[in-house]
Amino acid sequence: MKRIATVFFVLFLFGCSLADRDEVVDILEAEVTSIADIYLLGTTALSTDIPSEELISKLERIKTVKEIKAGVFQGIVEVLDNNLMHSIDFYTWAKNSDSIQIIDHTAFNEHNKTDGLETGIFYFQLWNEIDSFYLSYNDLRLTAGFLNSGKLGQLPTSPITIGMSKEQLVETKGPPVVTDWYNGGTLYSYNDIAFIIDQNHNVVAISMPGFRINTILDDIPTQIGQPTDIQYSELANTVSYLYKLENYTIAFEADEESTEVLNILLYEN
Repeated sequence: MKRIATVFFVLFLFGCSLADRDEVVDILEAEVTSIADIYLLGTTALSTDIPSEELISKLERIKTVKEIKAGVFQGIVEVLDNNLMHSIDFYTWAKNSDSIQIIDHTAFNEHNKTDGLETGIFYFQLWNEIDSFYLSYNDLRLTAGFLNSGKLGQLPTSPITIGMSKEQLVETKGPPVVTDWYNGGTLYSYNDIAFIIDQNHNVVAISMPGFRINTILDDIPTQIGQPTDIQYSELANTVSYLYKLENYTIAFEADEESTEVLNILLYEN
């Protein structure tokens, strides 16, 4: 299971086939009804570090909005450069009667990461095609709670424990948003957390997108202590900090260049 993190992350990003890029861009630029004015700008204040004029100009370009949780919304800005797709930016915000609070902004482009735009297009397709899908966002802080939950065979915010049956998983969380084959088993994804089911129909690993903690590798030891081990993958260009927790191991996998945490994986030793 020690190599599972890299393989899982690649699978999670590219498990569904990408359409031809020209066709995808046509989809992105298709005319749809703009609802930004209704859902975004009917407020009197914006709570964010971005200058309000710049932010409003971006939000006005959002064509479709989802309420992904109660009072939490998400939309996408398509950034063009000379009429070519340059970046796909996901915005997540909370809205009340008189203000918007920007919770998260994630941009996918070639400046941020190799194949970043392709990854953004992949997420955009899922976002458009599956009503219940949304891009995970920064809603957690990295604390010792990750290690405490890991010792119990869980990841924070989820009651699912490694060893539970597929039936118990679905009974607790409902049907998965996305499923795919994984190394002889099945991946059950629920947007901000995913579970790997083996051939015996039991949960054998739990994964969480790194977006949720918005952290780089250097910050991890200051938050939860030094890792038990460090692993490198030349194939995926990733570095993983491993923390062995009695019966389980939790791995924080990061991009080797940016050191941004991409994935958090818990598995049995």
